[in-house]
Amino acid sequence: MYLQAKQDELHFKIEVEHREKRRERRWHWHERIVQAGESEGMTLKKPARFGSGKTMTVAILEGDWRQSGRDGRLDLEKTVEELKKAERVLQAALKR
Repeated sequence: MYLQAKQDELHFKIEVEHREKRRERRWHWHERIVQAGESEGMTLKKPARFGSGKTMTVAILEGDWRQSGRDGRLDLEKTVEELKKAERVLQAALKR
């Protein structure tokens, strides 16, 4: 599992070598990551469509992962904290 930042979206991704296990693993990790996100106060959603390749997005953070200050500029400290929360979600999903 890993995170991938794409413009204003933060993707939670998995890699599954065996083609026959991809569908099962995709749903399994989607549910675990979404539940772990709830415990961290992050709202995660299902991608518009699940892929079926070796690497797949199983959840997307709702809202922009980049945090802005009052002046509209990037708040680096808050953005890093948001990424750390996302890492904690992955760690919690692995423990479930």
